Amino acid sequence: MLVVACKEDDPGDGGSSGSAGTSSGGPVVLADNECKDLAPIHATPACDGCTRDVCCSVVLDCDRSRDCRALLNCLLPCKKGNLDCSAKCRAEHEPGGSMLPPINTCAEKNCPIPCGTAFIEEG
Repeated sequence: MLVVACKEDDPGDGGSSGSAGTSSGGPVVLADNECKDLAPIHATPACDGCTRDVCCSVVLDCDRSRDCRALLNCLLPCKKGNLDCSAKCRAEHEPGGSMLPPINTCAEKNCPIPCGTAFIEEG
């Protein structure tokens, strides 16, 4: 639901591993943790599932912050690469922006197959 840059799985790289989802965007299975019922934070289901599964603590930090949640909700309708939209969201919800890098770092480190070089659109 949120604008991100996540690479598609390369059919030759063994596909997605673990319980975070499939490379075809099929069902996403999450661990039974506090993040399973939160709104999606990444547009690619497998990346979103993996991030909420293994990066739950930083995702919860954002969810508990009114500013970060507002920023994520604003970024939701922005299309990938629409810098005007993401810049407007960042300007309107500036305090929330400091909470996105930890999510991005965790996703890139712990979810490399479904997320690639994932990032929540930062303008």
